[in-house]
Amino acid sequence: MNKSILFLALVALPVSLSAQTKSAPRKSAASTARSSANRPAVRRAPANPMIMAKASATPAPAPNVPSTAAAAPAPAVVEKPAAATPATAAPVARPQTKTAPVVQAKAVARSGEDSGFRVGFRAGFGAGSVSGLNAADLGGAQIDPVTGFHAGAVLSFGRRAFTVQPEILYAQYGFKAVAGSNYLQFKFNVIEVPLLLKYTFGQSNARFFVNAGPTATYLLGGTLSVRADGETGEAPIEPGPNDGRVNYGGSLGIGAALQAGPGSLHIEARGTYLTSSDSDGNLLNGKLSVGYLIPIGR
Repeated sequence: MNKSILFLALVALPVSLSAQTKSAPRKSAASTARSSANRPAVRRAPANPMIMAKASATPAPAPNVPSTAAAAPAPAVVEKPAAATPATAAPVARPQTKTAPVVQAKAVARSGEDSGFRVGFRAGFGAGSVSGLNAADLGGAQIDPVTGFHAGAVLSFGRRAFTVQPEILYAQYGFKAVAGSNYLQFKFNVIEVPLLLKYTFGQSNARFFVNAGPTATYLLGGTLSVRADGETGEAPIEPGPNDGRVNYGGSLGIGAALQAGPGSLHIEARGTYLTSSDSDGNLLNGKLSVGYLIPIGR
């Protein structure tokens, strides 16, 4: 009997174990379904540092704590748009700087230079004389210079060392034949037109120059002064149409140019030699003048 009971127990034991094994998974599946049905659906928030910071700052409800009041529905949380992170921020447009070509820079530099055209004036004093006369024709008289003044307009063309400088001047020429206390003086009023080629050298604020070129004069008139035996007198010189109004020759000068304000101040010493086909003598004139030239245009 004991063997029969032991045999029955051995047979019943695997059956009971298999029944327990089958019921346990069914129960866990049902409990899992019930727990999933009771659990509210959680919406997955976007992976954003700002939202995760807010979620971590909100205190979580205490687990397994019975609530005496009815659970009120949670208010809807309006999420503010998160600021763009450096990784997702739109790139800032930066102005593109282009280097100007060298040709454009040269064009701008050239446009800033002066046009090479200058206008101004010059004025000063001079002394005139004559050469080529015989002493016998003058009766043994001595030739002395006669002082006068000159003034007029000056033009200049060119930016380099060599420039062209035409002028229109009113000038006085003359000479005096002196014998003791007596004298005979000629003073001529002329329009002088030199056309000079000028070479300038030196620094920008202090330069030196040399000029030379042909010169022509047109006789306007003059004055004849006489002193004889203590008496003096004057008479106008009125040249006729055939009296050699036009004289021609050349001029040579040297001077300095100093920068002064918008233009340059010119100090010059110049000599002029004139001759005429219908005269025995040649007129000489030396001038010391001051001028001022202003550049016009860019």
